Amino acid sequence: MRAHFAPLGDLTVTQRDALFALLRKHFAGVERDDFDRDLAHKTHVLRLVDADGHLLGFSTIDYRRRRFGEGDGALLYSGDTIVDPAAWAAANLGPAWVAAVLALHAGQHGGPLWWLLLTSGVRTHRYLDVFCRHYHPAPPGRDDDEAATLLPGLCAERFGHRFDLATGVVRLHAPQPLLPHLATLPPHLTGDASVAFFLARNPGWGRGDELASLCRLDTDNLTTAGLRALAIGRRAALAQR
Repeated sequence: MRAHFAPLGDLTVTQRDALFALLRKHFAGVERDDFDRDLAHKTHVLRLVDADGHLLGFSTIDYRRRRFGEGDGALLYSGDTIVDPAAWAAANLGPAWVAAVLALHAGQHGGPLWWLLLTSGVRTHRYLDVFCRHYHPAPPGRDDDEAATLLPGLCAERFGHRFDLATGVVRLHAPQPLLPHLATLPPHLTGDASVAFFLARNPGWGRGDELASLCRLDTDNLTTAGLRALAIGRRAALAQR
């Protein structure tokens, strides 16, 4: 399995078609016009492919330089993300993603990198808990006060009235709930504290409601598992050169 991280403009028509087909395979309500419109507002895409070049997973991102208070930094917004369940055992999306986005930011002009993430499924949301020490919203002891201050304004800018300040949930104009084969909570996550937190904060996840979260991405805020994933991702990237 290989990871390919590239500017969105490098995608071929065939590769775009493959992204759409994989997303539609696992989410309801995925329409081509909405998909293309959303993709047009992204800057980069990470694709996982097998030895024959078949798409196994992907994640789109929008990376923009911007001001935060008195200083410069960048905001990274995660878009559509999916890995085919058939490839879960061998997939390395997390390590490849964290290595790619930190490398992208390192090549810019410094400053903090904030990660804005919308999640309607527990598997994606658990990346925050597993990889990051502090974020918002988070269980007691993990919450980030600066992220809590920044999140409402960033969501209001990007999502307007679709962001509910009281709940921290975004209701998109064309929600894409998980199909039943991915919506069922895996038995091994039944007692997981981060999953319970997500379900309590986003009770409408089953209809496609998205919980908005914000996290500072840097090595100081990565957990031991996050640092291990970063090292794995960097080694894999070097091996592919």
